[in-house]
Amino acid sequence: TQTEISRRLERAHTLALFLPSDLHRLPYGPMPLWLPSALGYIADDIGDIQRLLNKSTHTR
Repeated sequence: TQTEISRRLERAHTLALFLPSDLHRLPYGPMPLWLPSALGYIADDIGDIQRLLNKSTHTR
């Protein structure tokens, strides 16, 4: 479980780290079509981490 939590944290962190620089390089205009998917991916990972942490707390 700790490995899974670490993997998801690393993935969400990496996405969140590069997201601002990618957005700054885009021309001003409508929201990029990929942005909701990227934010949803980060949110899903954070939700999964929260579930894993709650699961490990309840099994102790």
